[in-house]
Amino acid sequence: MVFTPQKEIRSRSPQPFGRFLSQLQDALKAKQQGRFKGQSAVPPSCLSVALPLPDLDPLQALEQLGGFQGPHFYWEQPSQGLAIAAAHSALQATFQGPQRFSQAQAFVNQQQRRMVRLGDPTLPGAQPRFFCSFTFFDQVEAASPFPPATLLLPRWQVVRQGQANRHLHHHLPKDEAESSFVANFRLHRGRIDRQEARKTWETYCQLQALSTGDSWRAVRRSRTQAPTTEGSFRLQYEFDGDAFESSVASVLEAIGKGTGPKALHKAVMAQVLKVESEFLIDPAAALDALRSRHPDCYSFSVGNGAGGVFLGASPERLIQVQQRHLYTEALAGSAPRGVTPATDIQLAQSLRTSPKELHEHRLVADFIERQLEDLGLKPQRATEPQVFQLTGIQHLQTPIHCALPQGLHPFEVLAQLHPTPAVGGVPQQAACEQIEQLEGFERSLYASPLGWIDGQGNCEFCVGIRSALLQGNQAQLFAGAGIVSGSEPAQERAEVELKLRTLLLALTNQSGQR
Repeated sequence: MVFTPQKEIRSRSPQPFGRFLSQLQDALKAKQQGRFKGQSAVPPSCLSVALPLPDLDPLQALEQLGGFQGPHFYWEQPSQGLAIAAAHSALQATFQGPQRFSQAQAFVNQQQRRMVRLGDPTLPGAQPRFFCSFTFFDQVEAASPFPPATLLLPRWQVVRQGQANRHLHHHLPKDEAESSFVANFRLHRGRIDRQEARKTWETYCQLQALSTGDSWRAVRRSRTQAPTTEGSFRLQYEFDGDAFESSVASVLEAIGKGTGPKALHKAVMAQVLKVESEFLIDPAAALDALRSRHPDCYSFSVGNGAGGVFLGASPERLIQVQQRHLYTEALAGSAPRGVTPATDIQLAQSLRTSPKELHEHRLVADFIERQLEDLGLKPQRATEPQVFQLTGIQHLQTPIHCALPQGLHPFEVLAQLHPTPAVGGVPQQAACEQIEQLEGFERSLYASPLGWIDGQGNCEFCVGIRSALLQGNQAQLFAGAGIVSGSEPAQERAEVELKLRTLLLALTNQSGQR
């Protein structure tokens, strides 16, 4: 990737389109004349421009600029003060089959080599990102809403970095957070298309004109807290808890009968709750509720551009790479939160000492460590898991980290880790066979890698759990539980119902007090 510093393209005040276009053309021409180091002999195929924005909520930008109607990706970690909204497509590629991760890697590498970056490199999130989603299995049904692998370079993205939970606590000083706009558009024979450039400029001007978010929040609150009138929002639910308990019993039987190195030790069984509303389900309202209730989780949304939106609030990081250092974690073993502080402490202590929960957790941590070692890495992990407390539920968590050598691409790590025993099982093949035989529905993006990667090899991927697929007025809510020796079908059902209940509250706009 070639970076062309053009700090003069940084005014927050809208300037005439002609001047903006002239700046882009001059910078691109200079690059083609070989004034900048690192230029490629291959003509550039894509241009990325980073510009400053006033402090802006990316979710507001995504909704008010119609991002939910097309291909999009939303990513937020409220407790970390990072939010990204990406919409429409400058470049998009899909892959399937066992080589999908390596094909995705080749695609990203090729496009990064042919990309020119302009604008201010000091802006937050100035790097263009490819947004990625991979389904649980490498093949999907013909009617599946998402391909096995999708990589999206958006036409535009809004990045906000700074004060954690700024959109939830808008009384904080405005100078504690920064926003930026990154536009990407294709070049035609190495030249800028005037219409593409105009679309970019018009989008930027629209974002500049958006309010600070207070009025948008007021409208959002009125939607989530408005009283329900007779017939205004009717829901129908379908959840087969008995079928789930039956699948758990079948897995326990397989675990009990297994012998030898290929014997089943754990399988994660999921269940789906089908919801149908009288009216369209609002993905922006659901996301707003999820990020408010779960600030320690990844809030995400992936849109296929054809009416399908997959969203959720996941507590589980799959991998994060920052400056060639890899971070991952084992997250397995669950318990509810207590109603009082005393019962909360008691439940956490029971989780720390439960042989069944510790066994389930150890299977995940050991698997991740072995898989990283097979790549030649030297992972480090804590000797004992910690308790990670979330709204309504708590988990055993073991952080794992190591250096990532230059020759190893993050997608190679993704391919090695997915699916971890936290969402698949042990051994991997035997567990996946149980999932395909017993679940009775397609997982699609559920329990799958979702995230982004930039041109420097920095990336972050979560696991798409605690999630739902929205299609118009219908939704499928997904949740699962790890089944090991000692599991009780009724208890596992209660765990899944607890996870589904949290999602259902968000979808029905019952997000609680703000």
